[in-house]
Amino acid sequence: QSEIIRDAILAVSGRLNPKAFGPPVTVTKPVSGLSMVEPGPSGNVHNRRSVYIFARRVYPLKFMEIFDSPIMAVNCTRRMNSTTVLQSFAQLNSDFVVHAAKDTGDRLLKAAGTNKSNFITLAWQTVVGRRPTDDEHQACEQFLAEQTATWRQTNPAEARQLAMADLCHMLLCTNEFIYVE
Repeated sequence: QSEIIRDAILAVSGRLNPKAFGPPVTVTKPVSGLSMVEPGPSGNVHNRRSVYIFARRVYPLKFMEIFDSPIMAVNCTRRMNSTTVLQSFAQLNSDFVVHAAKDTGDRLLKAAGTNKSNFITLAWQTVVGRRPTDDEHQACEQFLAEQTATWRQTNPAEARQLAMADLCHMLLCTNEFIYVE
């Protein structure tokens, strides 16, 4: 499941590099143990599908570990599936997800133009895979209005863009994005 979630986040943000074969994507080896994908020298090599992430027993990619990636220290004959509060925290606070939400918002903003209603519909279709209900659409319009007003206090030049990134972040954190129902 962890590989699917990471790949889906990259795909929705428009950052997924679908290039097959080649060298693995390396991970950092920090003292804190919170390893992350190591950016490559150029391009988006580090955004390749998760199957290409170099697996090390002592430096697992923390985001994927939280979502039950295989345990490399032992022979993994069966994958575990869990639902924990750490997964919610990772979705809400991970730099990986926050940056992906911003990239998603920027990409969808270009496609939808200035029409807020089109943006909301496109965001739901892109992230969740369906159109929003009327109630969901109305709640998103209210959310965007409130977030834009909040962002205007600290960053007026980018308030609209940041509010739309927040909406995308919210959608990336839904169970409907993470789980197949």
